[in-house]
Amino acid sequence: MMDIDYSELERYDHQCLDGCGLCCLCQPELDDDELAVFRKAGLEEGLTNYHVQGGQKTDEPTAIKLQGGRGACHFLKDLRCQIHDVRPRPCRQFPVQVHLLRRVQVNANLACPGIFDNTSDRGTMASSGKGGDSLLAFGKETISKIPQDEMEDIFEQAVEIVKEFDEHTLDFEVYQDPGALKDAGTDLINGMKGSDWIARTLAWSNEESIGTDLKNKTFARDVLSHVPEPDILEVANDGNIDLLDQDDLAQIPVFVDDDMKWIALRSRKNIIDVMRMEEDGSLETMHEIPMDSIKLMDWTSDGTEVFQNYARLLNDRDPFMGYVYQVCADQDFQFDLATVYIGTMATTMLDLWWRASLMGMVKGEKSIGQNLAKVGIKSFDMTSLGAPSIGLFI
Repeated sequence: MMDIDYSELERYDHQCLDGCGLCCLCQPELDDDELAVFRKAGLEEGLTNYHVQGGQKTDEPTAIKLQGGRGACHFLKDLRCQIHDVRPRPCRQFPVQVHLLRRVQVNANLACPGIFDNTSDRGTMASSGKGGDSLLAFGKETISKIPQDEMEDIFEQAVEIVKEFDEHTLDFEVYQDPGALKDAGTDLINGMKGSDWIARTLAWSNEESIGTDLKNKTFARDVLSHVPEPDILEVANDGNIDLLDQDDLAQIPVFVDDDMKWIALRSRKNIIDVMRMEEDGSLETMHEIPMDSIKLMDWTSDGTEVFQNYARLLNDRDPFMGYVYQVCADQDFQFDLATVYIGTMATTMLDLWWRASLMGMVKGEKSIGQNLAKVGIKSFDMTSLGAPSIGLFI
């Protein structure tokens, strides 16, 4: 019996906003049934064998082309989908994502500007004239449209993948119970009082640690008592240069700003380009920010609250756990899973902090408050959900 977790969706409403089109910047990959529909409708000219995710080519064209090789979907014209009635599953599912690990979990892609927190954004929605439908109801409808036999088959594959991973961690004596990892993460996140939380958790994770006792009641206190990592900005810059320095510009992150414009970020020769992207994939540079001018901004108390809640979200997300597993495997199972989990949480939050600080520089802000923290999350969450993950997506 598959356990399906919808809990992330409970606090969100969603309204598709006119002029957005963020979902149309993702490259859908078609299954056999969808390919048959496209062929019958004579839509093959919009397909390609090049898959942006992974940068690989298939023998047959099974993905939708991006305009200019990096812009919007081939079938988007003036921000209107020309094949709406036969759009593929990834388009129909947005802004939710279905991930399978030890269970099925439905996540919200918070890069979507049409998602509103129904516990805190009611005033914003009312004043802007924006309504919203329950994202939870949409998530359940999304799951109901996936054939049961397909879901069960993919879940069985996910279970086997996780079983193999667990066996490796046991063989290398780095295994940690996933529930214990999440409990330890909760205790740590509850101790987040400001940005030095990231520097302290990084400092702890940089010490080689095998056999960490997560049940030790002083675990969180011990982690947060570490002397903060001194080169945190250098760590942040290095990580983001790697992410943004892409030969294939279809790989760079794109998000929607407050003016419903598509914003792309690129690194080149120690410069961060903040660019506006058009449907056809053309890019206009709006800001050139020297890497050595970037500073990690201080957090206000309400900015800290937003970041803390996002860290809690990560801690609850199965795709994040799958990402941690992938990092552990990529490191050849050399480090205790607790070290990898806490370190990955810290570096993920550091990347978010860096992204919010960059947007703050563009906006002329001096510190990260509630609004700028939310801008950072909107610019970052698609990157976070798209990180390599052990587990499977539908």
